[in-house]
Amino acid sequence: MPTEQLYILPLGVLGGILAGYLGIGGGPVYLPILFFLFEKDFSPGILPKICIGTSVGAVFLTSLSSGISHHRMGNVVFDKFAFLSAGAFIGSFMGGLIVGALPAGVLTAFIGGVMILAAVRLLIPEGKTEGPKRKAGDLWLLPIGIAVGAAASSVGIGGGILLVPILISLWGLPPRQAAGTSSAVTIILAAGGLIGHIFWGAGDYALGSGYLGSVSIEKALFLGIPGAIGAPFGAALHKRFKPTLFRVSFGVFLIIIAIKIVFF
Repeated sequence: MPTEQLYILPLGVLGGILAGYLGIGGGPVYLPILFFLFEKDFSPGILPKICIGTSVGAVFLTSLSSGISHHRMGNVVFDKFAFLSAGAFIGSFMGGLIVGALPAGVLTAFIGGVMILAAVRLLIPEGKTEGPKRKAGDLWLLPIGIAVGAAASSVGIGGGILLVPILISLWGLPPRQAAGTSSAVTIILAAGGLIGHIFWGAGDYALGSGYLGSVSIEKALFLGIPGAIGAPFGAALHKRFKPTLFRVSFGVFLIIIAIKIVFF
């Protein structure tokens, strides 16, 4: 086994633990790993497209495990899941088309911006959530799902970093149910995104064997399968520990990585 595969495996497990613990899908961990792995092999014009598509493939595998684990723990609110997942599939499928059409420089800046937004979300304390005085109607979950799906698929993340605070602040879900519902939605979101990236993600580039569209089959498997192993442990940790310190540490990490991807 090549040396690079040896350290991809534990990093994949880490992404899975984060997916289950924070309900974020694992993409914020997978993306910087993929940029590091691919930067010497591909030109700047195609590099972000491959990283995004492959990350979505890994997120799909990880989210299957994370979502099932949360379902078994009773953390998935299915009426919210139904509307969100329908919109997320549509939006994430469109994300592949967006990635294929946009210039690489715009995609890289978009990735950096979303990672910083995710970091800010992690760094802001959640505090005690009593829920909104007037909850939003569930029909609003459909357009929200479309928007989150398109944004997440366009940068190679699962969308949980956006969905969890929305479910807490607008629908009053407890953090555990918000993370569980988000993890379940990510399965559908990543499935739609994976199809979109296979058909359109590479744009005009032909990547040859080992790739489906902009998705590296090998790297998606080497990250996603260990991630699927780590996800149940993350879901169990969410039940036992408050993620405050971990959230802050990972938020700072995301800011550093975003600066590296965009400027260096």
